[in-house]
Amino acid sequence: MRQKTIILCCFISILSLSLFAQHPSHPFPDNIIDAINRADKKTGITPSPSINTPIPEEERLLAIHSKFWMPELNDWEDRDSSQYFYNSEGKIDIIVRYTWSDNSWLPNQRLVFTYYNNGLPKEEVTESWDGTEWGIAEGNTKINYTFNASDQLITYEYDHWDNGAYQDFYRLDFEYHENTNLLSSEIFQYALVSGQLENENRFLYLEYNEVEKPALIIRQTWTDNENWADYGRSIYEYSNNGTTVYALNQVPEGSEWKDNTRKINTLNVYENIITSLDQSWYEDGQLWIGLYHNTYEYDGYGNRAYNLFEIWNEGIQEWEKTAQNFSTHTPENNIKTNHGQFWSPEINDWENTLFQTLYYELYTVETDNISLMPAVPVRAYPNPGSDLLIVALDEDFFSNETMQITIFNMDGQMMRQVNTHPSQSKLSFDLRGLFSGVYLLKVVQGQRVYTQKVLVAQ
Repeated sequence: MRQKTIILCCFISILSLSLFAQHPSHPFPDNIIDAINRADKKTGITPSPSINTPIPEEERLLAIHSKFWMPELNDWEDRDSSQYFYNSEGKIDIIVRYTWSDNSWLPNQRLVFTYYNNGLPKEEVTESWDGTEWGIAEGNTKINYTFNASDQLITYEYDHWDNGAYQDFYRLDFEYHENTNLLSSEIFQYALVSGQLENENRFLYLEYNEVEKPALIIRQTWTDNENWADYGRSIYEYSNNGTTVYALNQVPEGSEWKDNTRKINTLNVYENIITSLDQSWYEDGQLWIGLYHNTYEYDGYGNRAYNLFEIWNEGIQEWEKTAQNFSTHTPENNIKTNHGQFWSPEINDWENTLFQTLYYELYTVETDNISLMPAVPVRAYPNPGSDLLIVALDEDFFSNETMQITIFNMDGQMMRQVNTHPSQSKLSFDLRGLFSGVYLLKVVQGQRVYTQKVLVAQ
């Protein structure tokens, strides 16, 4: 069971932190529940922000709660939770982690963040709860970030607390091509038994394509005679919008490179990955054989809603379903729930494993340097659409100013436009005659401007 849980956490790969629930004994203040209710009522759809890049009137992660399925109880059991706190700039200040024990949430560990004056991350420190206060304990960790004058990350240091002091565990050093923001190398150092950091391996970013995506990466290892030696290389191909469609991994053989593994992604018309195939080169048979296969499905707003993970069974020459994950999203397109399952050959059915619920609050960040207006709450559906697009507006938000709603193609050409009074909270656009593809919906009212991608599938 534990092994399945670990694999599933990697499979869904949403957040590495496991986290909060609305529970009678939850350790969180009641204002969180109020924030959840406010978020549920919000109808605007805006791009999901980076958690450390505040956007006015956005959703900010409050907490995550994880439950694990207990087959012997035929029910979900609370397992762990985390609560998020932010500083005045809207950046994560502290994450407190809890475990469920004896019918109550008990604090377990917390992660404390500090930043440089320019807002870049400086340090992340884990602390443990001893029953009365927070402090550093055996096994706690610390991460230090260092940047150059161009705000490029140049060192990432990961330390462990051991015998009353922080000890080096590993370190990453980053170098960049001259006068660019493009990586030239990434060196990994690991602390061996001696406790000294020593070179382990490095990546050399030798080539980039025209949109600055890495096209060729050489992987090297540090040898006993203290030289770098090639042990692999990766060649990448991308779609027009930069999504990886092909990756080939090779290993050295004499003076040549030999195929080893590869990944092939197929995309839908909106350039979302719908299948991802990992294969290994079988030398004796001179052919590619399957390793892993992922299938993805998306909701009407382009959010990933489903993922099926399969492993190739060489014996029966078939794909075997292994795990699947269902996700739902908030109106702001942030992840709301994740439901993971594993395939059980014993019962010939899917078995629940993990369920995560994410909670958000609405927030607005004020700045002294720039006047930022809240995003206009707009909902456009169905998306993708073919005949008719409904644009629903949050009438409580708007002033009495007239609004202009326009649909552009990706070349900037106006395809549809209407001027409307905010009292008309729902409009429709005829999509017939438009080619399949991505369009831009733009809503303007005075100083406020809102944009959203609209997908047309004829």
